[in-house]
Amino acid sequence: MKTNKISKPAKSGAEDDDVEAEMENTDSLIEYLTEKRSPWALEEEGWSKEILDLKQLLIKSPWLLKETFLYSFFRSLRLVDKNVCDIDEWILTLCNLEELTLSANKISKIQFQNLPRKLKVLELGSNDLSSLGSSCSSAPPELQHLGLGQNKISSNTECKYFTAEYWPNLVSLDLSFNNLDDVCGIVSKIVTLRKLRLLMLQGNPLCLTPGYRGFIVDSLPKLSVLDEKWITPDEKHHFRGLAETKDLFVSAAQVLVNFGKLKGVPEPVSPLQPDLPEFPHITYNYYVTYEFIQHTIDNTLLESAESQKCSDIKSPLLQVDNESSYGQDTEESSPPEMGPEPVQHTSLPADGPCQQVAKYHTTGKSWANVIECNYKKEHLVTDLCSLKNFLLRGPMVTVKEEKILSWPADKTEQSELVKPSSEKKGGEKEKGSNKGGRGSAKKKKKDASVELRHDPPIVRELGSLFIKLENLISGDYVFKTVCDFGIISTEQTEKAPLPLDKKDQIKVHNKKDDKKAIKTGRDSVSSQSTPASSSKGKAKGKGMNENEGSEVEQPAQPVHLSVEFEVRLCHWESTAEAVAATQKQE
Repeated sequence: MKTNKISKPAKSGAEDDDVEAEMENTDSLIEYLTEKRSPWALEEEGWSKEILDLKQLLIKSPWLLKETFLYSFFRSLRLVDKNVCDIDEWILTLCNLEELTLSANKISKIQFQNLPRKLKVLELGSNDLSSLGSSCSSAPPELQHLGLGQNKISSNTECKYFTAEYWPNLVSLDLSFNNLDDVCGIVSKIVTLRKLRLLMLQGNPLCLTPGYRGFIVDSLPKLSVLDEKWITPDEKHHFRGLAETKDLFVSAAQVLVNFGKLKGVPEPVSPLQPDLPEFPHITYNYYVTYEFIQHTIDNTLLESAESQKCSDIKSPLLQVDNESSYGQDTEESSPPEMGPEPVQHTSLPADGPCQQVAKYHTTGKSWANVIECNYKKEHLVTDLCSLKNFLLRGPMVTVKEEKILSWPADKTEQSELVKPSSEKKGGEKEKGSNKGGRGSAKKKKKDASVELRHDPPIVRELGSLFIKLENLISGDYVFKTVCDFGIISTEQTEKAPLPLDKKDQIKVHNKKDDKKAIKTGRDSVSSQSTPASSSKGKAKGKGMNENEGSEVEQPAQPVHLSVEFEVRLCHWESTAEAVAATQKQE
C-alpha cells in the first residue's frame, strides 16, 4: 500500500531535487486522449478515427510504431478544412488506404496518378475544382464513390470524363451544386456507368428544368437514389418513355411568380374636404414591383380577376408593352400594368457572371385595408446558369404608391372651376336659395363632361426587401412567404395632435356648446354659464355617460406593411404531363 506523500515531513530544497518524477499509468494517459476537456483530446471533426487508435497504440505498445507499420496501418484518411492545396506523391506511401476525404480545402487540380490503387472512396467536396483534367485515365480502378459536390464544374467540357472508361466500378457519384446545365449531355455519358446506383445532381442549373427528374429516372433504369430520394416503382412507371422523346425536352426553366394580398398600406389623406378647391382631382394607386433576370420570354398566365375594362386615368410613366402587356384593372383610379422597366445592371454572386435584371409590377389599385393583387406571371428562362445565380441573390420586392393630379384640359374651364373657398361657399348659398337643387345638378353634369389632363405621377416607395430563393435550387419547387416591410408612417399620422386628457376634452366640448348658443341669439352671459352648469347636472344625473361620450376613441394599432409572395418552379410529374405541356407551348 502506498503511503501518503502529504503526511511526510517537508524536505529541504536539496532533497527535493533528488526526487524523480513518477511515470503516469496507461489508463490515465488514455484518459487524456478521450476526455473532452483535456487539451490533448482529439477533435472529432476534421480527422479520421484511426488517428485516435494510433495515439492509444503509442501509449500501449510504442515498440510497434515503426515506419513500415505506420504506412500500412491507415485504411482511411480524413483532412477536412486543413488548407490542403495539392495531392502529392506522399499519399502513395499509404498502400492500404481505401478512403480519402479532403473536403473544404483549396484543391484546384486533382493528380489522380498520386492516389493509392486500392482507393475506393474519394471525397473532394467544397474545393476549387473546375476541371478533372486528362489525368482521369490514371484514376484508381476500384473507386466506388466520387464526391465532387460544391465545386465549379460545368457541362461544356467536363461531361466526357464521367464515363465507364474512367470509372468502371463507380457506384455513387456526387456532382451536386456545380454549374452543370445540360441534362441530355450529362445523361448521355453517365448512362455508360453500369454499376451506378446513387446520383446527386441537385443544386445544378439543369435541375431547374421541368423534366429534369423524370428524364434521368427513365434514362437510368438501374438508378436507386436520385438527389437523396429513393426512386419508387410508381415513379418509374409515370416517367416511362420520356427518355425516348428528347425532342420534347426543352432546356429551359418555367418560373411562376404570384402576388396575393397586400396589407398595411397607410390610408392617404382624403382630398375631399370642404375648404379645398374642386381641382385638382387626386388619385392614389398602389402596386408591387419585383426584379427578374433579363434573359426571359414573358407569357401572361393569369390576368387580374377584374381586368375587363380599360382605365380612364393613364399614367405616362407606365406604358404598356404590346409583347408583354397585362390586363387593366376595372377601378377608375388604377393605371395599366407595365411590362419590364429599363434594364439595370446588377451584380450577382461571385461564382456567376454579372447579369442584367428588369423590373415588373402588378396592376395599380386604389387604397383598401386589404388590396387583392391577383397577379400571376410566368417567366420562361433559357439561361439556366444566370437563373441559378439570380435565385441565390434573390429579387428585390418593393411596394410603391403613385399619386396622380388631374386638371381640366381647357385652361378657361380650369380658371372657372378653381376658385377660392370663400367665393365658392357664397356662390353655393346663392344658388341654393334661388334655384334649390338645380344648380348643383347642372354643376355635376358639367364636371362629368370636363376633359381631364393628368400630371406626371408622383411615385413614393413605401418599402423594399430582398427575398432569397435558395431552396428552389436545393430541390424544392415552391417558395411561399409574407414579405414584411414594417410599419409605414404617413403625413397624417406624423401631424396628428396628441391625445387630450379627459378634463381638456370636456372643456373643448363646452366651448363648442358656447359657440352654438351664441349663434342662436342667446344672451352671452347666460350662454357662457349654461353649458358649465348643464354639464355638471348631466354628469350628476347620468353618471359616467357624459365622460364616456366626451372621450375620443383610441386609434387602432398600426398594421405592418406586408404582401403575400410565391415563386413556383414548374416540373413534370409524368410523361403525359410533359407531352401536354409541350403541345400547349406550341
